[in-house]
Amino acid sequence: MKKKTYEFIAKIMEEEKHIALLNICFKNSDYFSLTINYDDKDDIKIDKLRECIKEMEQWKLSDFETHHWHCFYVTLRKPLNIFVFKSNKNTQQIILKYFHNIFLDSLHSGDICFFYRNEIILGTVSHEHICNLYPTTQKMLEEFLEWGDWQETEFLFEEFIKLQVE
Repeated sequence: MKKKTYEFIAKIMEEEKHIALLNICFKNSDYFSLTINYDDKDDIKIDKLRECIKEMEQWKLSDFETHHWHCFYVTLRKPLNIFVFKSNKNTQQIILKYFHNIFLDSLHSGDICFFYRNEIILGTVSHEHICNLYPTTQKMLEEFLEWGDWQETEFLFEEFIKLQVE
């Protein structure tokens, strides 16, 4: 399948739609990442993310710092902290326990991205309500298209993240 990017059109949706989208993401992914932006001054939001990350510790595959992660760039002095986890029923339940929408309750401090094999399939920037899809198969694309309104956009090569976790 030719690489394409799809942007989710609706920025506001009911909680059930967010949970359905998270379910599709977990079903189609092998890994996911959570991003913490320590530049955010809201300690309560950062604490919520830390608590979630701690609860998923046994499924953590990697953590690292970077200055660019899916549509989010930061200064050299304040890198983003990326945590990569295995997608499974346990981590899915923990994410749903803490967050009821794909934008992590609109946290300025955090974002979630999903990966199939080592390629990003869906990435968010919560505080901007950005949600981009990078389907790897026609079947995956059809499943996401059935769920909601996506608009095909120019392929975002610079945002097409590849992981090296295993």
